[in-house]
Order: sequence, then C-alpha cells, then structure tokens
Amino acid sequence: MQLKQMEKVDRAKLQQFLQQSEKEFVLFDEQPHASYCIEDDGEIISLCQLDVHTDGAGWLKKLFITRQQATKLPDVLQTIIRFAETKRAKQLYVHSKQPLTDLLLLSSSFTIDERSNVQHFNDEQTGTWWSITLTE
Repeated sequence: MQLKQMEKVDRAKLQQFLQQSEKEFVLFDEQPHASYCIEDDGEIISLCQLDVHTDGAGWLKKLFITRQQATKLPDVLQTIIRFAETKRAKQLYVHSKQPLTDLLLLSSSFTIDERSNVQHFNDEQTGTWWSITLTE
C-alpha cells in the first residue's frame, strides 16, 4: 500500500474511486496539503485527512474506504500510522463514534484518551477519543 498526497494523484483514478463509492465523499478543499489517497496495486482504495501539528500531535480527521475494500481497513490504518511517523508525529489521535471503529483502534494498539488531552483538536461532545504513541 502506498499513501500519496491527494494533489499528486491521477484525477482519473480519483474520479473512478469516487464513482465506485456507495456514498458521496467530501473532497478536502479546506486542507489539500493534509489530504491523502491510499493506493493498493495501483488502485485508490481509501481517502484520508491527516494533520500533524508542530508539537508532534497528529489527528486523523477523516478516513473513507469503500465497502468493497473494507477488509483492508486494518492495513490502511497501519499505512496511515507509518506515514504519521515519517511526518514526525509523536502521538496520533482519532475520534470515533462507532463501536466497530473502536474495535479496530483497540486492535491496533490505540488507547482511550482523556478528553483534556485532545481539546485543541475539536469540541466534539459524542464518541470516543483514541490515541497511540508513535516511535520515530
């Protein structure tokens, strides 16, 4: 799997991915520098938005994957974690509102994070904040 900045991805491949998806994905116009595609065997299988702050805190803001590629979700998450490490993130935060996502994060060594540690990201009142400490 390969993670590429969305601005550098072939537009035809991106359009094909969006057309195959069951719901309309939001393109990340507000932060194109933080938007990425994940390719597997030359095909886009996932979109994500990852923001790494100068203090070393990373936030996986959005993650989309088609239903057909859902079995690859653990590998997609590991690809994002490895990429965050290359961006010198020391901690990666994820906000989840779904029990299945909670299980995926737990199985990927994320731990529940106290709300006080993540207030600088978002004022979200529902769901669970997760974090993982990254190595360089």
